[in-house]
Amino acid sequence: MRKRGLSSVVTTIILILLILVAIAAVWAVVNNLIVKGSADVSLRKLTVDVDLSSVIIDYATGIATLKISRNVGEGEAIGVKIIVSDGKNTEVITKYIENFDEYESRTFEINLSAEASSMRLVDIEKITIVPIIILESGKEVLGQEDTGIKNINKGLSISDNEGPEENDTSGGECTDLDLSDCEPAGWTGTISCLNNNVVQDYQIVSCFYGLCLYNLQEDKVKETCSTGYACTESGQCVEIPQTCTSDPECGTDGHVGNLKCINITTVGRDYQNFSCISQLCELNTITLPIEYCIGEQVCGAQPGGSAACFTPLECSSNADCDPGEVCDGGSCVIEMELNSGTINSIWPFFIGEYFDSSGLPTIEEDYTGYYIIFPFSDENRCMKITEHVYPNKTGAYAYVRLNESITNISTGDLYEVWETGNACL
Repeated sequence: MRKRGLSSVVTTIILILLILVAIAAVWAVVNNLIVKGSADVSLRKLTVDVDLSSVIIDYATGIATLKISRNVGEGEAIGVKIIVSDGKNTEVITKYIENFDEYESRTFEINLSAEASSMRLVDIEKITIVPIIILESGKEVLGQEDTGIKNINKGLSISDNEGPEENDTSGGECTDLDLSDCEPAGWTGTISCLNNNVVQDYQIVSCFYGLCLYNLQEDKVKETCSTGYACTESGQCVEIPQTCTSDPECGTDGHVGNLKCINITTVGRDYQNFSCISQLCELNTITLPIEYCIGEQVCGAQPGGSAACFTPLECSSNADCDPGEVCDGGSCVIEMELNSGTINSIWPFFIGEYFDSSGLPTIEEDYTGYYIIFPFSDENRCMKITEHVYPNKTGAYAYVRLNESITNISTGDLYEVWETGNACL
């Protein structure tokens, strides 16, 4: 039987069918890639632009404060990826933001000690951000990475053990208890207004391994303007002028506040006068005399913040008086002995550290700490009373103990008790 090959027509048809099958298979793969890839194609990835404006790291707490700004550009930004790098390691921290519109700025605090634990704080040298964008399809994609903040740890000189290097001359300029060599903490920069608040930058100073570290809190509220007041360009809360057509609309004239001293002999009080000038209320406050002090009286402050005329005391303690005088009821008077009498007996015998007397009070006064002299006796020293003992039985005399253990006093000697040591002069 003679073999016959396929005809050229049949062969051509088979080849065409095989080509069509191959084209269909290739199109199915390409079409799937085109469909999937088209979901990621959007101008939003190019137009959404965010910048990292500033980074402040508190090395004592590990908290980093980041200020992020969005520039002009169409698209919906819902957050940022924060990329932290020490040159060897990289950590990515995600922060979502609601209603992050064009020209807006947001401030975040992140705990680098916890969220970037693979690196030391002092080694962090760069932080950048990438916007998280929602496409028209609803898919989340990342935008373009900004230039970020570099050389964050510039100026720090820390060894691998997180302490000052042995030859580090930049350390040792401060301690946690002594920041005197650092720049002072406090308000700095220009005062301005924000949301009717007076704001100004505030510098916080801390010590980190002997290095002065400065953290700047930008636009910290220094004063909040109360109702009826507005913050001006100069950074002051100024009362908003009240419009008017007549003086009574502005307020009621009269005295206000506590009494005060106009001068040393005159008591006064503030008087407010309201007037309507050019349809704006104006307030004029003057201090008017209320009372004139007479004689030796003077004007002075009183409890409660007020003032009044009074006669000043000559003294409040003996120290305010001249030698030989004591303060009695606010006046300096010639000092007189408080008590005098005759010694009844002494003991120990011939030593006389103690003595009793019928002239010593038994209950009314305690002369402990007072001075005592013995006129016309062999004892010419001025002593102090260290004890004044009252009798514990009827008929017994009170007795005192002197600050000298051996004295020259004797039975029958006179004594005088004085409040101060003026009698000893």
